[in-house]
Amino acid sequence: MKVILTTTLALLMTTTTGMAGSVINKDSTSYDIAVNCGGGTSRTSISGGTTKSGYLNSSASKCEVEVKGVGEIEVSGSDDVVIKDGSLEKK
Repeated sequence: MKVILTTTLALLMTTTTGMAGSVINKDSTSYDIAVNCGGGTSRTSISGGTTKSGYLNSSASKCEVEVKGVGEIEVSGSDDVVIKDGSLEKK
């Protein structure tokens, strides 16, 4: 009985906890990025062909992501942002 309760509790925790979104750069170019999920703007850069895993705030209902030289996109905090062929898309 204890094993069933522990397993059920662990399953509930993983299904209700959101995953923070990532920024995925499929281009070979490096970019400066700015992310605002309601708690101020965070700035960083992303190299070509890399991913910033869990960079967005998973509890945010809205995040504004700006990639310098590419554009801006609005997503939820659990969405992934993909930079591909010089444009942005939500995944």
